[in-house]
Amino acid sequence: MSMFFAFWALCHTWLWSSVNQMNRHWQIPGQRLIRWRIFIPALILLPATFFVPPPIDPIYWIATFISAAMVSLHDMTMYNVSAKYGAQVAFRLRPLVLPAVFIVWLFLRPQQFTALLASPVIASSIVACLAAATYFLMRLNKCVITKAAFYEMIPVILTGIIFEVTNKTAMDHAIYPNNSLYYVFTVSGAPILVSMAMAGKNAGAHIKDMTGIAKQGVLLGAIVVCSMSSKNLAMMLTPNPAYVTAITLTAPFWISLYLKLRGEKEEADWVAGTGLVISIIIMTLLAAYLPH
Repeated sequence: MSMFFAFWALCHTWLWSSVNQMNRHWQIPGQRLIRWRIFIPALILLPATFFVPPPIDPIYWIATFISAAMVSLHDMTMYNVSAKYGAQVAFRLRPLVLPAVFIVWLFLRPQQFTALLASPVIASSIVACLAAATYFLMRLNKCVITKAAFYEMIPVILTGIIFEVTNKTAMDHAIYPNNSLYYVFTVSGAPILVSMAMAGKNAGAHIKDMTGIAKQGVLLGAIVVCSMSSKNLAMMLTPNPAYVTAITLTAPFWISLYLKLRGEKEEADWVAGTGLVISIIIMTLLAAYLPH
């Protein structure tokens, strides 16, 4: 299995971590940031849609529109949790998405389940890593801050499961760069129409509210384009979306490293979070040896 997906998954992780950590300093409500998060990427990519033909596979569009519905709710909640508890806490709860994505994809691709059965040593090692991740999650939930954050993270967990699977599905049903371009454009553009329709007569007030955080919004939107494009490349190259998800879960390590370099105090269990990430990384490396 090609490991190039790991490079692009790491690029996505670094970019995504920076976005969430930025909002800890900005302290901007997710409802306000989400408007820029969907507007700027659509604006940047709009000219390209005149030259690059759209995918024609209906499965691609079904998966893409489902992703669009899930991503906005996921990101808005993530921004709010990051602002309230810190990005490192939000990212350390997100591993609950991983086992579900792994299992769902095995159900959708039974040949990968067969490959697991054919390699019992690797398969049992992967199960052991999942057990270790569960232990660290239980230890992590002993933290008062994390317990409080858990309830606010439930929408992130549920929508995360869905859009990880639909993201990979979309990438598998079109060629590059058409798949990535229209995926990012649609996931960004569709919520704009919904947002404007829901705003109605208040659309003007929403636009005025956006101008108040224009600097942060433009920066956020530009990073999102790069982040989503990197993740799409990773999804194209990986046989199972859970492998990409696992790499994105290293975000707490990079955020903790950033905080340590800045001399800031951690607000959650660093040992449990790091142990969780390490167990997931080992699981990903083991999975790379499986035939697909």
